[in-house]
Amino acid sequence: MAQYTIQALAGRTVEFKLLLPHAACGIVIGKGGAMVSHIRDASGCQVDVQESPAPPPMAGGVQGGSERIITLSGDFGSVYAAFQMVLQHLAAAQPADPLLTTRPPGSVEAVVLVPRNKTGGLIGRGGASINRVRQDSGATVKVGAPEDVVAGDPDVRKCIVSGAVELAHGGVKDISEVRAGDVLASANGSRRVACVVVTPADDRSVVDLGDGVVVTPWHPVREAGGCWIFPADLRKTELRYGALYSLLLEDGSAFRIGGWEGIALGHGESGPVTGHAFFGSRDAVVRSLRECQGFESGRVIISGVRRASDGRVSGFIPAAADLPAAVDCFVSPPLQAIAVS
Repeated sequence: MAQYTIQALAGRTVEFKLLLPHAACGIVIGKGGAMVSHIRDASGCQVDVQESPAPPPMAGGVQGGSERIITLSGDFGSVYAAFQMVLQHLAAAQPADPLLTTRPPGSVEAVVLVPRNKTGGLIGRGGASINRVRQDSGATVKVGAPEDVVAGDPDVRKCIVSGAVELAHGGVKDISEVRAGDVLASANGSRRVACVVVTPADDRSVVDLGDGVVVTPWHPVREAGGCWIFPADLRKTELRYGALYSLLLEDGSAFRIGGWEGIALGHGESGPVTGHAFFGSRDAVVRSLRECQGFESGRVIISGVRRASDGRVSGFIPAAADLPAAVDCFVSPPLQAIAVS
């Protein structure tokens, strides 16, 4: 992936689009247009906010969910400055604004719109380019599904936000950065990671539980003090592009992520939601992982799962030796979130 610095890009004319909720657009525009005028004057960037009718009222008279496109255009330096100002205003306003998703102070969700014909270049072969973006920026990038059309601009795709697991010492770490030996928080104390299992990025069905927590439909989760439940029973599924990450712990059955606990591989739990002959058996999971390259070092890449004649998962399929390294394709500041299989 070519390396670009702000200095090298200076003078280039660019156009950058953001998709923001109606409430967030109000913050960017400001009273009587004062804020957007300030951004224009201070950055030298052209800032255009898509016209939109008022969103339909929700219960209690609160306005809800329509989205609008903000377009930043001009030379790269001015667009870069304007983008930073937009994010700073949104982050500063977020804690006091009940219409915005609750996130840690100073963080903000940014949905960037990428031309469809540029998406392949953003992702790169085997996800190499988008992984480099994540590594260099400290963010994670999630590319929306092709059919997730943006009203008013069908020729773009979304790049959205995701986040991090909670560490035992109170910090957070992106799921793609978790390594064997990391100590994670759980409802029953700290838990050390024995192995990270990665399924390479692809379009797949997931459930967004909010606060950056993204999980596959049948991977059990529970709220603090609650019972295990399938995500598919909580929210509707949607198609997104991303890698899957699952964790085998040295002991314990779960780890904390956002306001939830996610169940670990070989968890030993029983019951109608968590009971599983393979995923619930530590012996079966470890036996299958030992057949995969990387188990001894604590990071295994698989190409999928093996199924028995009855259709139930019975093991992992090792990734081909020449398979590119898997990447997480979800973009954000550090939140508490996870993508798991």
